[in-house]
Amino acid sequence: MIARLRADIIASSWTTDTLDELLSDDALSALMRDSRLPALVELAGVDAPAATLTRFFIGGQPERASALDAALPTLGAAGLETLGLAATIDEAEAASALVVPRAGGAPKREPKEEREEASSPKASSLPTMRDPDEESPEPEVGADPWMRALFDLRPHAASLPGGDHEWWVTSDLAEVQTGKPLSDDHVLGIGGATLTLLEMTVREQVDSALDVGCGCGIQALYLATHADRVVATDLSARACALTQFNAALNEAVIDVREGSLFEPVEGETFDLIVT
Repeated sequence: MIARLRADIIASSWTTDTLDELLSDDALSALMRDSRLPALVELAGVDAPAATLTRFFIGGQPERASALDAALPTLGAAGLETLGLAATIDEAEAASALVVPRAGGAPKREPKEEREEASSPKASSLPTMRDPDEESPEPEVGADPWMRALFDLRPHAASLPGGDHEWWVTSDLAEVQTGKPLSDDHVLGIGGATLTLLEMTVREQVDSALDVGCGCGIQALYLATHADRVVATDLSARACALTQFNAALNEAVIDVREGSLFEPVEGETFDLIVT
């Protein structure tokens, strides 16, 4: 199913170049600062698959199952839910989460009101990967239900000595996407510190490389382009799971091990270590 997701994303041309075409420089810059409103305004009413996926996974906007079926024809909305990347919601929850009308125009709610909601004591912890054995009440939905993303998923590109690369990286949703406090096991996406380390790392070909504290696995994905063997470790089981998922989604071979710092690789040596 992850392979089907990858095939659909590639077919939809959901790349950083497409985002550059869909969004203005101001909207892209705002997204880097975790401000989604300019991008949502510009994408309102755009039905291209890449626009739908951007609104859904990066903007945190609910989308109809039919729109996700069109954007991901092989996997579909049902496949997203089976993978634990999305959930069905009812009309009331969708209405409360929508920021931009589908036909475009001004936002339905002022940012101040959104901030007040986010700081409400009623906010729950961030959704986690659904346990398939866990029974939960199904919301009342129509024939074309609303869906919401449970994770952030976005394209990421890099030009490295070995060539150009395009990845799709999954991480936990930020507060601006959910309006809720972060969970204790929150896995960060690609931020400023991550980008700095990516730029500083020496990209010479090596036999082995180690990513300590792998998080979402972006450092390990970069390492896999110039290391014959890549090991990634993290104390967080959730981070390890997301790194494994991102490795599979991007067809990279990464040995992911749960544990503190160097404990999972005790007695081993590496040509390059990043952390």
